[in-house]
Amino acid sequence: MSAADDEETADYLARARRAALAAAEPPAAKGRNRVSPTAKAERETVAQKSGGSSKLPLLLAASAVAITGAGVGGYLYLRGKQPVTPTLSG
Repeated sequence: MSAADDEETADYLARARRAALAAAEPPAAKGRNRVSPTAKAERETVAQKSGGSSKLPLLLAASAVAITGAGVGGYLYLRGKQPVTPTLSG
């Protein structure tokens, strides 16, 4: 590897790093659509206060517990119904 290759690699990595940082930053608002940080904070607090808790996660968790319980119960029930020594058919 030569010194020129090292410079190209370093330059490539520096450009990639700058591009990643630029992509991670939100675009700046321009003109009349710009919202002040205070108004933005007030809007976020109002949105947090007005939102109620959703019952969907609780319903999904209860369903998962019920399905798992039914599966385990069925397995334990059928486990006792099998013959002690398995027989090969054929």
